[in-house]
Amino acid sequence: MDIALSGELISSVKQQIATFRSNTDLYHGIWYQEVVDLAQELGVQPSIPRVAARQSLRNNVPAENADVYYKRTITIPVLGEKNSK
Repeated sequence: MDIALSGELISSVKQQIATFRSNTDLYHGIWYQEVVDLAQELGVQPSIPRVAARQSLRNNVPAENADVYYKRTITIPVLGEKNSK
C-alpha cells in the first residue's frame, strides 16, 4: 500500500466518522437495534446497571432506558474520541 492511498483511506474514514457524529441519533438507533436483535437470538435482554446515589468505580449515567444509556456511555464517547484523532 502506498502513502497516497493510505492518506486517501484515512481521509475517507475521518469523513465517515464525522458523518456518524453529525447523525448520532440515526446511526446509534441502527446499531442499537442490530445489537438488540442479536441479543434476542441469544436469549439476552438489554439492561442497564442500576444507578446508585454515590458511584466511585464507574460512570453513574442517568438514563431512561437501555438505548439512551448505551448511547451516552458508548456511542457518543467512541465517536467523539475517534473524531478527535
